[in-house]
Formats: sequence, structure tokens, C-alpha cells
Amino acid sequence: MKKTPEHKQLEADLKKVRSALGKLGKRHRAETRRLEELHQRNLVTLEISTSTDQRILEAQEARITKRLGVILGRAGK
Repeated sequence: MKKTPEHKQLEADLKKVRSALGKLGKRHRAETRRLEELHQRNLVTLEISTSTDQRILEAQEARITKRLGVILGRAGK
């Protein structure tokens, strides 16, 4: 059976559509990967920030406790 010009055109169009879908999928996977990497970096940054905040709070607590001990020591004299 000989292919008609219409048939050939449809095959060419189908090939273009498949190619475009493949490129789109590739771009989507790359974007997804990039977003996942950003998310991981944000989680690490958040974790570092939280641990820094925790150290700051502990240092403040230690200063307050020390100061309170000095005040209470004076009051006990």
C-alpha cells in the first residue's frame, strides 16, 4: 500500500509532536531536579539557622542565670 501525501504529513506531524513532548518532559525533569536541590539547600539553611538561634538562646539563658545568681547572692548577705 502506497502512502498518501496526507499520510506522510500526518506521520511528520506525529514525529514533531513526539519530539516536542520529549523535550518538554526533559525540561520538566530538569526543573523538578533544580527545585528539589533548592528545597534541600533551604532545609539545610533552616537547620543551621535554627541551631544558631538555639545557641544564642542558651547563651542568653546562661547570662541571665549568672546575673540572677549574683543578685540572689547579694540579697542573701
